[in-house]
Amino acid sequence: MATSNGNTGVANGKMSSGDADPLMNIEEFILELGAVEAVKFGSFTLKSGLLSPVYFDLRVLVSYPKLLSTCAKLLLKAKSGSLMCGVPYTALPIATIMAVEVGAAMVVRRKEAKDYGTKKMVEGVWEEGDNCLVVEDVVTTGGSVADTAKLLREHGMTVTDCVVLLDREQGAIASLAKQGVAVHSVVTVSKVLEVLTKHKKITEEMADKVRDFLSNNQTKDQAEPVLQILPSLEERMCLASNSVTRKVFRIMLEKKSNLCVAVDSNSASEVVRLVEIVGPHVVLVKLHQDVVLDWTQETEKCVVALASRHNFLLFEDRKLADIGNTVRLQADRVVGWADLVTVHGVGGPGV
Repeated sequence: MATSNGNTGVANGKMSSGDADPLMNIEEFILELGAVEAVKFGSFTLKSGLLSPVYFDLRVLVSYPKLLSTCAKLLLKAKSGSLMCGVPYTALPIATIMAVEVGAAMVVRRKEAKDYGTKKMVEGVWEEGDNCLVVEDVVTTGGSVADTAKLLREHGMTVTDCVVLLDREQGAIASLAKQGVAVHSVVTVSKVLEVLTKHKKITEEMADKVRDFLSNNQTKDQAEPVLQILPSLEERMCLASNSVTRKVFRIMLEKKSNLCVAVDSNSASEVVRLVEIVGPHVVLVKLHQDVVLDWTQETEKCVVALASRHNFLLFEDRKLADIGNTVRLQADRVVGWADLVTVHGVGGPGV
C-alpha cells in the first residue's frame, strides 16, 4: 500500500544531492517498515504451508527509494564485502544498492537458466577463489541462502558470510553455520515486536501470538536430509541371497518394468483373461485364490503357463496368520503354483 505524496516519513521523503543523509537508528527503521506495511500481522500461509500470524513483505521496499537506501546502508554496517550476490529476487535491488554504495563488484544468481543466450546460472565477472558476500532480505530456515552459497561455490567462489535484513529466529543461523556460512542480521523478529508494542502499533496479545508461533516452529534441530545412493538393479540382484528376490530383479531388468498388477475377481475365467492381457508387461501378478468361486487345478495350470510364457511371477496375497502347523496345511494349497505368498509374523516361528 503506497503512502500519499504528503507523507513526511523517510520512506517517501526526497532529498537533494546536497542534503545530509543521517542513518536512522534501528527503532526508527522498524517503525518505517511498519508504516509501509513491510511487516503485516494477521493470518498468512507460508511457503511451507504453515499459517503464520506475521508476514514480512520486504518486496514493497522497491517503491520507497529512501527506505531502500537506508536498508542497504544498515546492511553494509552489519557486513560489507568486495563482491556481493543478492538472493533472488527480493534481495537483488538491495544488493545492487549496497554494491554501488561501496564500489563493490556484484554477481547475479539466476533461479533457473535461460534456454537461449549464454544459459548461465551466474552472471558477472569474478576470479577463482573470490569471497562473495550473500545478501538476503529474510531468513527462516536458511534454505535459499544455502542454495545460493552452493551455486556460487560450484562456480569457483568462496562463501563465508551472509548479511540479512531480518532474522525470523527460526533456526537459520544455526543451520547455515553448519554449512560454513556466518549470518549477520540487522534486526530480529524479537526486536520488531519490542519496538511495535512499545509504540502501540500492535497489541501485547499479538506479539505473544507471534512469539508462540516462532517458538513452536523451529527448524534448527531438524536433521539435515541425507542423500541416499541406492545400488543399481544389477548390484541388488547380485547382493540378494534369496532366489525369488534375485528372480524379481532379473525380470525387472529383462522387461524394463517394475509393475505389479492385482487381479481381483471371483471368476476363474475372468482371472485368466486379465492375467493374459497384463502378463507381457508386468513383473508380478497378485491374486486372491480364496475369493475365486470356481478356482480349480485347471485354473492353476492356466495361470502358471501364462507366467512361464510371459516371464512374470505369481503372487498369492493370502496373509497366512494361524499357528505353524495350520499355516503349513493352508500353504500346501498355494505353494505349488505361487512364487510368493504373504504371511503375518504373529503366527511365530512355525510360519
